[in-house]
Amino acid sequence: LDNDVYIFPNAEPLPEINGLMNVREPEGNSSNIFRQVNGLDNTYGYFNSGVTLCDSLVAKKLHHYMIKRLEIKKRAKGKNSDNMLLNEFIIENKEIFNELDCKWNYMPFLENSKKIPSPNFFHFVGIIGKQILNTLQDKNINIEKFLNELKKN
Repeated sequence: LDNDVYIFPNAEPLPEINGLMNVREPEGNSSNIFRQVNGLDNTYGYFNSGVTLCDSLVAKKLHHYMIKRLEIKKRAKGKNSDNMLLNEFIIENKEIFNELDCKWNYMPFLENSKKIPSPNFFHFVGIIGKQILNTLQDKNINIEKFLNELKKN
C-alpha cells in the first residue's frame, strides 16, 4: 500500500489473492503515454501500483524483477515511475495478473475517475489528493470524518 491510501474501518475482507492484482487507473495522460511507448491499443489497461495484492510466489517474482531492473539500470519507458514499471511487469506476466474492482483503490482525484459510493480503500493520489491530505494533516482534521462528509456530497 502507498502511504497515501486510507482503509475504511468498515472495508470488506480482502478478496482471495491469486497472482498479481491491481486496479485500473482512470484514463489519462499516464495511460496514454504507457500505451504509446509500448505499442498497445486503447483497450489495454494501465494499472495503479498504490494498492498491490499478490500471493507469495508472485511477490518473489515481482521483487526479483524490480531488483534486476535496478541492477541493470533499465528505466521504465515513458515516465520512469513505479506505475510504469509495474505495468511493464504486467505485460510480461499477463497470465498471473487479475484486475481488481476500483473499490480496492478508489482514486477520485484523478481525471476521469468513476465515482463510487462505498470504496474500501481511498487513494489520495495526484496533486489534488496530496494537497488535500497535507491540509487535513496540517489542520488536524480527522480523515474519516472528512471522507464521510465527502461521500454525502
